[in-house]
Amino acid sequence: MSAELAIQQAVIAALRADATLISLLATHAYEGSPTVPGVYEYVPQADASESDVDFPYVVAGDMTGAEFDTDDLNGQDHTLTLHVWDRYRGRKRVRQVLDAIYVVLHRASLAVSGQTTIFCYWEFSQSMPDPDPETQHGVTRFRILTQET
Repeated sequence: MSAELAIQQAVIAALRADATLISLLATHAYEGSPTVPGVYEYVPQADASESDVDFPYVVAGDMTGAEFDTDDLNGQDHTLTLHVWDRYRGRKRVRQVLDAIYVVLHRASLAVSGQTTIFCYWEFSQSMPDPDPETQHGVTRFRILTQET
């Protein structure tokens, strides 16, 4: 059974639990939901009422998964891409958020339901302007190897 959902939930929980990262992010309350720190699986599409104070935030993006079995254990090799969105002029805040994510996740021992985390390693990060000239976009990816418990 794939551990993708459990890994995503563990990563979001780890990021939301880090005070340094959360201090860099905006918080949101959408459609009557409680206010939560700016790390999401999904953020509703921005509309005209969204202001610069709604930034920056982090979104868990695409994930890959592959078999990593041994003779007696089932394992999985995953990558998870995280996106940072901001409307700060320049890349300073995006870089600060990417750096804070690195500190939280690189070599972290994630609490993944039904799995033992073998490792969580940073693969890369990049910051760039978004096609929307108001927005900066940061991307980072982590490789997460797990075995079923």
